[in-house]
Amino acid sequence: MNRKLVINGQASGCAQRKCPDPGRARENTLSPPLADRLEEEARTCRFAAGDVARVPATLDPMQTRLRSDRGSGTPLVYIPGIDGSGALLLGNEAVLERAFRLVTLRHLSEESAACRERDHYAALASDVVAVLDTLGIARAVLVAESFGGAIALRCALDHPERVAALGIVNSFAWFPKRASLALGRVFAPLVLRPVFDWFRPRIAPWSLFGKLREADALRRFAGVRGVYFDRGYRRRLAMIQGLDLRDELHRIDQPVRLFAATHDRVVPSLRCARTMQERLPHATTSVVDGGGHLILPLASLPWRDWLGELANRARA
Repeated sequence: MNRKLVINGQASGCAQRKCPDPGRARENTLSPPLADRLEEEARTCRFAAGDVARVPATLDPMQTRLRSDRGSGTPLVYIPGIDGSGALLLGNEAVLERAFRLVTLRHLSEESAACRERDHYAALASDVVAVLDTLGIARAVLVAESFGGAIALRCALDHPERVAALGIVNSFAWFPKRASLALGRVFAPLVLRPVFDWFRPRIAPWSLFGKLREADALRRFAGVRGVYFDRGYRRRLAMIQGLDLRDELHRIDQPVRLFAATHDRVVPSLRCARTMQERLPHATTSVVDGGGHLILPLASLPWRDWLGELANRARA
């Protein structure tokens, strides 16, 4: 079988040699070293023989790729935020796997300079659709948080036939805190890794979880090595700077459920949710009182029921 790979969002066969599937983890999540090796092999195979020599050594396009695919039932695709790891569902990952076919994604390209043709949301939305193609999923419910929310919105705009419904968590179609965003881009390169590692477990309970600080979620969060403010992270910040989907939201015809936490210190979630609901024709908003920026990992919130209701709206 001639597998489909993706070049700048376009499906392409690779006839020169058999390409590995860069993330077919139907039963088990790939270990990071194996996943990275497969991803590198797939990247090389993505260009036909003779083209490889013409690919600049610095080419490292921003990509959204498969992290895991487990469970059965309605396909539910999780698009992560700016950290890109896809690991921040924490304990709720297992909960959702029991109710859905849960596909988790991750963002790649951490170290090289920007590839301007690829560092935009439309390209990442095409990557999401390419994962659906690989897994044989015709339509899916997308649940996305923070940075990932705009990727989900872009999917609904560019590929409406592939999106059954949207769950948008603490996210935005346009980021209103422009000064904070600019300062983040200036100071992120100045943060040393040891400083980042020391501060992360100490400030995360306050800065990311708000008042809803569940012991199990905090313990699991501490076990996930944080994504440092590397070049890939700063490239994603730059993408946010150029994002504005407000004038396009009226075209999204799928059911949308917006989730906004009252104590989100990263994104002005309530304000952004109001902006989106005013423009989305089929949106509802759920306010999570006391929640911080990370609310998807919280076991006290009925995510299984909320997302099940959203899937039912899509089928109605």
